[in-house]
Amino acid sequence: MPGAPKKSLKPSDQPVRNMARGWTCVFTTLAPYRVVLVDSAIHGAKWLPEAAEFVRRHRTALEQLPLIYFLVCTTLREDTAEHHREVLAYLDPVRAIL
Repeated sequence: MPGAPKKSLKPSDQPVRNMARGWTCVFTTLAPYRVVLVDSAIHGAKWLPEAAEFVRRHRTALEQLPLIYFLVCTTLREDTAEHHREVLAYLDPVRAIL
């Protein structure tokens, strides 16, 4: 893939898991990255705890980098202004960390 990083990530005590696929990716530092995309599924109107914990643990580094939040939920299956407000509110607890 063009532009894909060539180096692999090294394990740490800071796991980020994709529960659906059963894999774990861990980060000790975000220093090699120029931008970070943090994503989560939404369950019970909340981010997955692992995603929120990633933001908490890397708060200092994330404050210095361009940051993109991405979430997946079924709320927007009906594209209404009310649902847009609801989905944006899902981000509030994670945004409050930074």
